[in-house]
Amino acid sequence: MPPFDDFLKKLKISDNTHLTLEEQKALIIKYKALVLENNRNKAFWESTNKNLEKVTLALDDANQKLKNLTLTDPLTQLRNRRYFNDVVSKNINNFLKLKTLSEIQKRDLNVKNKVIGIFLIDIDSFKKINDSYGHNSGDIVLQEVSKTFLSIIRFDDICIRWGGEEFLIILDKTNIEYLSIFAKKCKKRIKEKKIKIKKNKFINISVSIGYIAYPFYEKFPNILTFEQCIIICDHALYLAKKKGKNKNIDIYENKIPVDYSKIINILSLYKNDNSAIDEYLNIYIDN
Repeated sequence: MPPFDDFLKKLKISDNTHLTLEEQKALIIKYKALVLENNRNKAFWESTNKNLEKVTLALDDANQKLKNLTLTDPLTQLRNRRYFNDVVSKNINNFLKLKTLSEIQKRDLNVKNKVIGIFLIDIDSFKKINDSYGHNSGDIVLQEVSKTFLSIIRFDDICIRWGGEEFLIILDKTNIEYLSIFAKKCKKRIKEKKIKIKKNKFINISVSIGYIAYPFYEKFPNILTFEQCIIICDHALYLAKKKGKNKNIDIYENKIPVDYSKIINILSLYKNDNSAIDEYLNIYIDN
């Protein structure tokens, strides 16, 4: 709002302008009205801007909640495959870039001797649970297993419902020696858990686990993609099922350099030929 002097100049009124008393009063009234209108406009726009800010924040919050819904499994409240594709894969690519740095840089960034742990976990005999007790009981089992996994992973780790009764756990920047410890912990916690599926009805279940470290081959971290490593991990899970369930199986790189494209072909084409896999990779069975 212009000062009163500027207001007078705008009306071309100077000190030499002679105004009657009535004209002076009218001028003051006009100026006060202008001030009042200006304040009203200012208050209106301030209120409008505040409301717009509130609406914008509410829309941002709603959009974030909607995005979370699309990235979350509604039954277990775990993340889903879309979350893996949209979020996790980017973080993994960033980790891989760090693994290709010099030894000194890796040490300074605390990624030297660190890996990402990949665990594919399947509930044993899940179909039998559904057939014997109903699908509602199966849903309860999925929810209780999910809670157990969430209770034993760290804040930066991720648990995803990979599909059906299968889960993918990704341990972020961990020591390779911890992978077998974590697999045993998962299997033990699930085995010991009594799950209430109906009134006065509790059951015990078990899980089979396939796990590997990423990068798969430390000296050449780019040689296999994360998706290819999941293929290998899935095969480890397949072997755990085939060898009687309730087992942990780790597949890890052979110390002798091999043709890794051939490994992928073998894992894809020879699901029932364990000897072909043994030729190229090391398999550790934890009973």
